[in-house]
Amino acid sequence: MAVFDKLNETSNKAVDVGETYIDKSEAYYKLKAFQVMSLSFTMITKFAIIGVFLLLALFLFSVAGAIALGNIVESISLGCIIVAVFYLLLAIVVYSIRSKIETLIIKKLSINYFTENE
Repeated sequence: MAVFDKLNETSNKAVDVGETYIDKSEAYYKLKAFQVMSLSFTMITKFAIIGVFLLLALFLFSVAGAIALGNIVESISLGCIIVAVFYLLLAIVVYSIRSKIETLIIKKLSINYFTENE
């Protein structure tokens, strides 16, 4: 009977160790998910804040450029049209290379998501 008691005790210890491992793994993955979520949220927030200010600056530069071009060609509306056509051409170029942009973004984000912090 001593052999069966030792075997039972050993198997109980193995079950306890397994349960501890599962609990620790679950806690680790919850923490890892929180890390990824917080990193993503802060990255999106920073991009949004910086993007708002950059768009505001771009808008003001565009208005100033349209007025300056309007003074050069002696027609403010023609200056606005020139600036609008420039942005339209820029949008077409960005649209044509969108897959390359997506690939670049995915590669950059995958570094943050799939590497372990050591």
